[in-house]
Amino acid sequence: MSIQTKDLKKAYDSPSWWYDLRGLFILTFAYHDTLWSEIRFFAKNYSDEHLEMAIGSGTLTLLCLLKRKLLGPRGKVAGIGLDYVPSMLAGAEWKFKFNSNWQLAVGDVYALPYEDNKFQTINVANAFHCFPDPKAAMGCLFRVLKPGGTLAVNVMHWPTQDGLLSRLSRWIMEWTIRKGILYSPYAPELIREAAARAGFEITHESPHGNSVYWLLKKPASQAGLINSA
Repeated sequence: MSIQTKDLKKAYDSPSWWYDLRGLFILTFAYHDTLWSEIRFFAKNYSDEHLEMAIGSGTLTLLCLLKRKLLGPRGKVAGIGLDYVPSMLAGAEWKFKFNSNWQLAVGDVYALPYEDNKFQTINVANAFHCFPDPKAAMGCLFRVLKPGGTLAVNVMHWPTQDGLLSRLSRWIMEWTIRKGILYSPYAPELIREAAARAGFEITHESPHGNSVYWLLKKPASQAGLINSA
């Protein structure tokens, strides 16, 4: 279901600092978004039963935790950070090696090794574009989220405007697809459909440049495995 491992190895065969620098470039010129906007959004969605999918080098997660510590919201945060590419976890392991509240592991969104209704919060930051089947991915995330729990995700879409910056964004997106970093941008309509099919309620939808931030809630009345096919 996921991007071919050989493609991912080529896409993520650099040191974690280069991945962070490249990611900032993509965020600025493809997403047309800012790092601070992402930190403000994702920092709100943590708990002591949290899943970070995919944590990557761990830099964004660390900045979100720092923001919570300095500016709030307060409260204990503990959880699991997964990434599909083992090499990507090297940076996260170094950043979180002294934080006993976090576990790091290699994992695939389509084969999450956790029981139903395990996590209170899930963040999917800058990663949904790597999932070849967004509807199945939504179903898998819904399964492991507790009733009443929330999923925060940002999803890149193709530019809807014309002009030099939009053409540059499209070129970068096409380059990341060839590189293996990106599987595909997804239209907001597709994400709404995938969320509804999984059983989520949309509690927040906010466009940011060439992406949309979503906060999805699993209704308190729903539990257990749903059909994610």
